[in-house]
Amino acid sequence: MGRGDWAPTYRQFWTGNASLARAHLRDAGGFNPDFLRAEDVELGYRLHKRGLKFRFNPRARGLHHAERSLGSWELMHQKYGELEVRIFGMWEEGALINILASNWTRLHPATRWLVRGSLVNPLYHRALVSMMRGYLEAEAKLNRPVLSGKICSAFANVIYWQASVTALGSERAERVFQRADELTRES
Repeated sequence: MGRGDWAPTYRQFWTGNASLARAHLRDAGGFNPDFLRAEDVELGYRLHKRGLKFRFNPRARGLHHAERSLGSWELMHQKYGELEVRIFGMWEEGALINILASNWTRLHPATRWLVRGSLVNPLYHRALVSMMRGYLEAEAKLNRPVLSGKICSAFANVIYWQASVTALGSERAERVFQRADELTRES
């Protein structure tokens, strides 16, 4: 957002670094207790529907300290994959397809290739997850993070998209990828 690559929207309403008047939170009904993850994005959407605008303040600072095991980190990405399908699907099917298709187009081509392979072949998926998990555990034990940032990014996407595609079902998942192809051709 600082470079202007992203407009501030409800999709970036992450309560670890957001503020709003208590009355807006109350009037929107607060957080939906059905969501243990992405509850802030779902709330952001309801605030958006109430006419609230989102702004980015590059001078604002927040501290969000979270220590997670690798297993809890994996579960977090899985839950985001499931819940975002549920949250975006609550509003409108077309919006769900467009949001996920847009997310897909922003991935690095190598990441898309890895993810697509893992989506069509369960053995490849298990092997890829095992390999990336093992690599990250080895780097942590050796305290020598060489590729951990890139591996974490690819790993998060493999987990997220597997959960998303499962939540979508094969027909809707195919519509997401078809729409992503259309968006790529249009750009």
